[in-house]
Amino acid sequence: MIQVPITSNMLEEAQARFDFGVLNGSITNGAGNFAGALGEIAAIHYLQAKGYRVEDTSTYDYDIIVNGHKVDVKTKRQKQKPLDHNRVAVSSWNTKQKCDFYFFATALYDHSYVYLNGYYQKKAFFLEADFKRKGEKDPEGGNSSFVFSHDCYVMHNSQIHKFK
Repeated sequence: MIQVPITSNMLEEAQARFDFGVLNGSITNGAGNFAGALGEIAAIHYLQAKGYRVEDTSTYDYDIIVNGHKVDVKTKRQKQKPLDHNRVAVSSWNTKQKCDFYFFATALYDHSYVYLNGYYQKKAFFLEADFKRKGEKDPEGGNSSFVFSHDCYVMHNSQIHKFK
């Protein structure tokens, strides 16, 4: 897992990117838009620093193109660093996105860090992830009182491919 310290410039970039309404299939109904934008910015900065060719496209179907691969960055918010038993999720609404990979990120609520948890090839993710229905409890996700607010596909952080 990669820890990306968030700079004031990155916060400004995310704020400029954040100017949109609620996306279709948003699990948080738009409350996580800024965190999502911050996850995208952190991924772009990290990948560019590692020498990858990154094109910032920010479409509905994918956020960036990395070395020719279309990538959608999925960011969740948490109070602390993500752990292996925490889950990554993709809403069932998003199964038709035209991306090649999902990158999973966690933004801290205080916006001090974004963690790049890892990645998964899109087709493989939907074949291998657990499907959870709206209203179902998640005893495996680390919070026994958590109830899924939407139908979605989930995996533990320990199951996704790690960035190097």
